[in-house]
Amino acid sequence: MSEEDDDFILFQEEFTKWQYRFGLTEYKVYFKYEDIGDYFANITVNQADVVATVRLNSDLAEKHRPFRNIQEDAKHEALHMLVYKLEYLACSRYVSSEEIEEAVESLVHKLEGLVSMPLIHPPLTCDIVETEGIRCKEVLQDAAIQVQV
Repeated sequence: MSEEDDDFILFQEEFTKWQYRFGLTEYKVYFKYEDIGDYFANITVNQADVVATVRLNSDLAEKHRPFRNIQEDAKHEALHMLVYKLEYLACSRYVSSEEIEEAVESLVHKLEGLVSMPLIHPPLTCDIVETEGIRCKEVLQDAAIQVQV
């Protein structure tokens, strides 16, 4: 298997991981490994058929190769799919406020599933780090109390 094949397989795996993480399981996704000019990757979505085609550039210019990041490119394209319904509605000639509200609510519900991490992460061991003379542990406890109020 070539390095290019490995890249394409990694791209598909990463995109699929983010697709499921973002709750976008209603889409049928096709992958292509082809020349797409100066883009690292791109996506086209047919919202009516709920189908997406995700492409990874098979002929990236030499000057761009040091900046390629297969995992980030896959996540980036999955994020485009996440917000696509809003983009689709925004470009539609006739769209009701209810359709926009429904698309916004759908996006918010998907984002709720992603935003489940704690708000504050200590940068180092709390007993070592101090912030303006207050131990990190105390700052975290105060922040937690403020968040709960």
